[in-house]
Amino acid sequence: MKTEDKITKVILQSNFTPDDEIAALFWNFDPDGIEVDEHGVVLYYGSDKNPNLDAIKHYAHNLNLGFTNLLSEEIIAKNWNEEWEKSIKITKVGKHFVIKPTFRDYAPEQGDVVLIIEPKMSFGTGEHETTRLMLAAIEDLVKPHMKVLDAGTGTGILAIGAAKLGAREVQAFDIDEWTADNGSENVLLNKVSDIVQVRVCEIAEITDKDFDLIMANIHKSVLIEIAGELVERIKPKGFLVLSGLLLEDEYEILTNYESRGLMCISTMKENEWIALTFVKV
Repeated sequence: MKTEDKITKVILQSNFTPDDEIAALFWNFDPDGIEVDEHGVVLYYGSDKNPNLDAIKHYAHNLNLGFTNLLSEEIIAKNWNEEWEKSIKITKVGKHFVIKPTFRDYAPEQGDVVLIIEPKMSFGTGEHETTRLMLAAIEDLVKPHMKVLDAGTGTGILAIGAAKLGAREVQAFDIDEWTADNGSENVLLNKVSDIVQVRVCEIAEITDKDFDLIMANIHKSVLIEIAGELVERIKPKGFLVLSGLLLEDEYEILTNYESRGLMCISTMKENEWIALTFVKV
């Protein structure tokens, strides 16, 4: 078997089930593909790449999230993207949203809000519960006058959804340039670039403090870290929708955000995941 007929599979074992936002952190190591299973995060590298295993292991350890070991093996190469694309389906969410990957055909029905996504990462495609929960949560919140912020935008799917529901302005940001580029691409595909602006920045660089709605589908530790900054950017009677959260995270998030002047008005659940909607009182 020639070298070019094989790829390197790097397995980051963990004592927890990683969510897709955590997995996305490893795009910094330039894999050709990433997937998540119950055992950890798996990175795939083509024969033209030589992954720095020591650097990946060191990074995973420093995240202090429960990664326990790194394994590497060569496997027979398949068309990884083609295999992955087979698993990405058209997804209907809530009452009106339809998430359509670019490589799937779909004839819209009356009332459909179609979100076209070029799925270059494992989250923000409708495959994950938190994405579906967030979209369902904002469906009844977004009104035509609203100014919206999407924190940790990823594929841009939530920002695009808000724009297609009628928001007048949507600011979206991500700290990772690669994901923000994908978000910008999806904004153009959906023809909402006149409404949605995607930036690569930290939340501290978002200076506006008059958002009617803020959406954040991020890991719990980050939501705790930036809680104050999120809350101060919401106008009175404005809304905040949070996910990336497990059932066991609910009490800690509620305690933190309600102590900052928010009131939880809705909890949505799918499997072990939740989305919480707050209003600023």
